[in-house]
Amino acid sequence: MSINDELKINNILFNKYNTLGKLCSHAEQLKLLNNIITKVLSHKLSNELAGKCRIGNVSKNCLIIETSRPEYLTQLKFSTVDLLSELRKLPQFSHIVTIKYKVCPEFNFGFNNNQTDQSSLSNISANISANISAKKPSHNSKASLAIALEKITDSELKKALEKLIS
Repeated sequence: MSINDELKINNILFNKYNTLGKLCSHAEQLKLLNNIITKVLSHKLSNELAGKCRIGNVSKNCLIIETSRPEYLTQLKFSTVDLLSELRKLPQFSHIVTIKYKVCPEFNFGFNNNQTDQSSLSNISANISANISAKKPSHNSKASLAIALEKITDSELKKALEKLIS
């Protein structure tokens, strides 16, 4: 592949003016913020609880934290004031006014430790297969995606693109 093709792929994946670029950028930003919040939670609460939580979203003045079980949500709610004051000290979270919590039992929270559950990957692959239209990517598109695949670090996104290419 030529440099021109690589530039086209990077433009598609990381251009802030197209939907896929915005999605990739937002996912990377949430991943970075999630690492920060995991450190804060482990410092303020416990390492165990920090591993059971993740950022669901950051929207305007609100931070949404997801956890896998209701009892973790209760622990988080009791520490909201301390957590909020600690987060406001960090420039990435200085604009946060409220924290909301969500219980999401269907999610695997092992990703905080860079581990992936095989059943979660199977579910993701099944969803991708079910949602891919009958139209397959062209040979040129597959080649371009293969080059982009080398630069992607997120394992779930990488597997999804591999499935699309094959």
